[in-house]
Amino acid sequence: MKTQSPKIFNTTGPCVPEKHYMLPVLPRLPGVDEMLANENYFILHAPRQSGKTTFLQALVKKINSEGHSYAFYCSIDATQNMKDNDIAMTTILEQINIALKMTGIHDFIQLSYPDDSFPNVGASVKIRNFLNYLSLNLDKKSYSFF
Repeated sequence: MKTQSPKIFNTTGPCVPEKHYMLPVLPRLPGVDEMLANENYFILHAPRQSGKTTFLQALVKKINSEGHSYAFYCSIDATQNMKDNDIAMTTILEQINIALKMTGIHDFIQLSYPDDSFPNVGASVKIRNFLNYLSLNLDKKSYSFF
């Protein structure tokens, strides 16, 4: 039987409740559930290392565990210093697919979106088209967090 490592204080990157000492994150922003219920957009803006990613990951886990909707979180940090917009947008599409697989949403939908169906559009349009395709083909409401 594998023994669990003792918890530590984390000062870099997202916190994981099983590994790190931390306060509950979801109560920190009490209005989010209402915003989601009302289908409002929101922006989470805060300084570095203040818990934004940890909060979004906990929110995604909560939404998916409730079973009424699908949610995924996709980090686009990898594109921060990219100079070529098409490469950056293609990277975001790849990150979305990874996020869908990590949260299990990929298992619930036949992702047969034809990447070459619009060969003359830019990658940013492909992202919009893919997210539209995704939301139209899922059997539940979906939330995407970037």
